[in-house]
Amino acid sequence: MTRISHVEAAYTDTYLTDVLFEAFNDHPPIRATRITVETNHVSEPGAPREVRVRVSVSGERLQRRDDGWATTGPVVRAYGLGEEPVRYGLCREAVLEALARHDLTAEEVVGFAFLQPWEEHAATLDTGSSDLSGMRNQVEGRD
Repeated sequence: MTRISHVEAAYTDTYLTDVLFEAFNDHPPIRATRITVETNHVSEPGAPREVRVRVSVSGERLQRRDDGWATTGPVVRAYGLGEEPVRYGLCREAVLEALARHDLTAEEVVGFAFLQPWEEHAATLDTGSSDLSGMRNQVEGRD
């Protein structure tokens, strides 16, 4: 008989939404429609559980028309998720929901995962080091 040992758990949760994201840097405004939260953790006996979280948001590009706004083209990925309150708040809501769904706790999460309230997170932003990948650097000495 073969013995098996569980080594990693990975979950992908997709949430539907309908939220307007204003233009960000050189990215157009979009109508955010899907949030994907990926969580995974290694299960080693006796080791603390370290959960890693990855979030992506996609939606439809918005284009100004004579009669208002219209969605155009293929689905696009949203950037700057940690850079402004609407994007951050939407991601935070999805992450907290995903963690609860899989009986994971915020204390087990390692790395950046949209866990702080926006006000606390905003105080750590160093907008001079933002890049267009949606990642950001924190001010040295702060978490």
